[in-house]
Amino acid sequence: MAAEPFAGGSGIIQFAVGTSNLGKDARAKLDQLIVWLKAHPERKARLAGHADDPGADEYNLALGDKRANSVLSYMVAQGIKPSRLSTVTFGRSRPLFPGASANQNSRVEIGLGQ
Repeated sequence: MAAEPFAGGSGIIQFAVGTSNLGKDARAKLDQLIVWLKAHPERKARLAGHADDPGADEYNLALGDKRANSVLSYMVAQGIKPSRLSTVTFGRSRPLFPGASANQNSRVEIGLGQ
């Protein structure tokens, strides 16, 4: 049986500052997760969108939401049922690296559940 993806804490999809576009590396990482989810149809994923410091809270909440939904849309397009995915946005309220450069906090964190 294949190991659970992101078991080592690498369930982070990075984004360029101020965007919700999935880059090549992000898609490659998601493709690995998608293969695993297809082999484990009982599992679900929570997609938590985060943003960086620049901008107002409302803007960053919306950007986190766009990022989470960008990941969701990609996964659905690759055959994952929408009912297996949920999204939430935290904007800039939960930085992974407080005080770090903005691009380190521009991300979607993926959590796997039952």
